Amino acid sequence: MLRLYYGLLLSATVFSLASSGTLGRYLAETAATYSISVQPDGRAFAIWVPLYALGAASAIYGLVELPMLSREVLVFWSATWFLSAIWLFIFDNQRQLRLAAVIIVAAFATALTSLILADAWRSKNTEQILLLAPLSLLTGWLLLAASLGIATAVKASLREPDVTIPWMPTRVREYVKRVYFDQTRDGQRAKHIEVTSTQNIVVPILALVGCCLAIAIPDPVLPLPLVWGVVLQKGFPRSIFLWLAIGILLGGSATSVLRTFLWEF
Repeated sequence: MLRLYYGLLLSATVFSLASSGTLGRYLAETAATYSISVQPDGRAFAIWVPLYALGAASAIYGLVELPMLSREVLVFWSATWFLSAIWLFIFDNQRQLRLAAVIIVAAFATALTSLILADAWRSKNTEQILLLAPLSLLTGWLLLAASLGIATAVKASLREPDVTIPWMPTRVREYVKRVYFDQTRDGQRAKHIEVTSTQNIVVPILALVGCCLAIAIPDPVLPLPLVWGVVLQKGFPRSIFLWLAIGILLGGSATSVLRTFLWEF
């Protein structure tokens, strides 16, 4: 019976991967139209490659070896992938950004629930820790994605998108390079990137949320995708606030290790 749930997890992972492959446009296009102040560089989204690869690897290992995980953990983990796939289509449509925000928050909630139920690090079971590490990475990244989804929905409700954006596919690619990837026409990274006051406040707050979650679960892997997102945030390394956010996240990761192996609290 457990093999059925691992099969569900693998199916959900493949479904999400297939959904992302069917989209013909850059998802960055939607975020760029609303100029969200807290916005990772486009290269940050390369993280989906290891997220999909490691997620599929865990599901395949589960099918073969049948390590003991509760059905609830596998169901919530599968639900995360299904919701992520649905979110891709809703967000890319650009007409239901509020609904997209609700879906991506739900995806983060199911991932977090699965992680809490598994409680792999506190069990100190190496197999479970490695098996659930992809879920930890996914949860951390979905925390950032949920924050961006909420910010985009709020911005969309307050004003119209930038109507100057070109919609032809080849021109969209060039637009995204300039606005979202911060590249000049010759492909070089822009030297001067504006760092807003909103970014200065929000990024450390987001880091603090990730830090608290990592300590509470505990799970030292969860903050690492957020560190990746901050390092590729616009304004890094010039902003002291971004360095502060990284310090908070790494501190949360280290404290969760301390709580797991050296000092129970």
